[in-house]
Amino acid sequence: MKQLKQNPFSKKALITIGLVTMLFAVFAQKVTIPIETENTVVLLQTDNQNRLLTVYSGKPLATESDYAEVAQQFRLFDNNAGINNSAYTPAGTWNLAEPAIQVLHADENPSLELQYVSHKKEKVDANSSITKILLKDPNYPFEVTLVYKVWEKENVIEQWSEIKHNEPKPVVLKKYASANLYFSDKDFYLTTYNNKWAKEMQPAETKLVRGMFSIDSKLGARAMLLQSHTFMLSFGEKATENSGKVMLGQLAWSGNFKIDFEVDSYENLRLIAGINPYASEYALPAN
Repeated sequence: MKQLKQNPFSKKALITIGLVTMLFAVFAQKVTIPIETENTVVLLQTDNQNRLLTVYSGKPLATESDYAEVAQQFRLFDNNAGINNSAYTPAGTWNLAEPAIQVLHADENPSLELQYVSHKKEKVDANSSITKILLKDPNYPFEVTLVYKVWEKENVIEQWSEIKHNEPKPVVLKKYASANLYFSDKDFYLTTYNNKWAKEMQPAETKLVRGMFSIDSKLGARAMLLQSHTFMLSFGEKATENSGKVMLGQLAWSGNFKIDFEVDSYENLRLIAGINPYASEYALPAN
């Protein structure tokens, strides 16, 4: 986004998740992007419409051919492929799920499509890297760059989105999330941290069922008074003190926030995190 003086949205909103380094390969004329740490891989791949999808998350795989095979298996056997597993879900066209981004173009058209254009990886040091994935609308000069900064040994990924356009008038951003994640592990347990003044950060565990579960704040600068933007996800079963498969997450944003956890009809989980859309419409100038 273009930074403006006294702009409350000039800071990047991002989500820090225990995950990931990136390698690149092209299989069957599809672009496949494994995002890897020592213990985890999240696999992104384009589909026949050049949309970027999340097709696998779990333990690292041994070879590049393994990545191609698991991506192909996902597309063959997951009936939900291409509907809910977008890497950054737009509103107003094919998508019927909760969007990660919703805009009103300069001509007041609310439709948005995002197609893969390119990606690149840059090493920061021996343990960290930054990967940028460029997505563009085929009909409007509007683009989103998904950015992943990775710490390999710590199993941490910092993710955010960068939005830019060159339309003749400002584009109104109605929703603009930092991260859009997707998991197919089945049985998800969410621990959140909330309560009231002088009793903040009390843990509460919820088993996520079909439908939407959200944590949010509309308190502005005192966003964490009643609800924290820190959470823990447990996969497959409840985590104990010494066992379990878990992911820790935190939205690094000090204002109004919203994190959506949506279990779809196929019992997969979509996670969308960022600035709370409430009272946050933003007129983004060109460039």
